[in-house]
Parts: sequence; structure tokens; C-alpha cells
Amino acid sequence: MLEQGINLKELANLISESFNHMIFKEGFVHADPHPGNLFVRQVDGQAQLVILDHGIYTELSEECRISYCKLWRGILSQDELMIKSASHELGADFYQLFTAMIVNRTYEDIMEKKKNLKMKARLGDVNDSKTQAALQKYALYYHKDIV
Repeated sequence: MLEQGINLKELANLISESFNHMIFKEGFVHADPHPGNLFVRQVDGQAQLVILDHGIYTELSEECRISYCKLWRGILSQDELMIKSASHELGADFYQLFTAMIVNRTYEDIMEKKKNLKMKARLGDVNDSKTQAALQKYALYYHKDIV
């Protein structure tokens, strides 16, 4: 992609904006968005995203879409009451566990006030061994509830 002159930062924004628009504005979810299902090409000097594999889609009802938006607003603002309310609206009784599963972080990481402006630390990359170990421990502890 670099050889084709594609700006990776702009591409990351394009991918984020595309999926955010589909999910949060349209309520349309591509349920298999791995790198093999995303094709990028250069058109008139601009990166163009082509989404492949249209076999697994779902449409969110307007009520579900609004509740899901509310959940993410609560996550981003660390508003526990909003998270709890949105989770309940989405049919999840264990809001802490539900939120942790959605974000793939422990609820404590998500809600840590010291990191409230450090989105990557709270919600970002989970490839480090310490975070992976914490997630495994969390999953084992809540295994019964998850099942």
C-alpha cells in the first residue's frame, strides 16, 4: 500500500469512519470484518475501501442501534449509569461483563479514572502479555456467566 502511495493514517480513518457510519448511523453490521475481507485501491489519488464477503450481515433495529450508541457513549465517557442502562436495554443483565466482552478489556480497565483521557490504554491494543493474562483470568472467573 505504501508503494501505491496510500496514506495509512488516512486509510485507518476511512475504515473507522466507514464501519462507524454503518453501525452507529445506519444500524447495518458486517459481521466478518477481518483484513481478508477489506480491499483497498487507489482511485483518483484517494484510497478507496472495498468491503468483501457479504455473507454475514445483520441490521439493528432503531431501538437497538440507539441503545448500542448509548452503550459506547457510556464507555467512552466512563459513565457507569449510562453503561448499565444501555446494557439493560440491550438485554444484558451483567453490564460489567457485557461491557468487558464488547470492548475485550476488563471492566476495571475500561472504567479506570486515571486513564480517562488515554483511550488506547483503556480501550486499545490488547496484545501485551499482561493484558492477555488479565483477560484470560477475567474470562475464567466469569465463564459460568458468559455461558
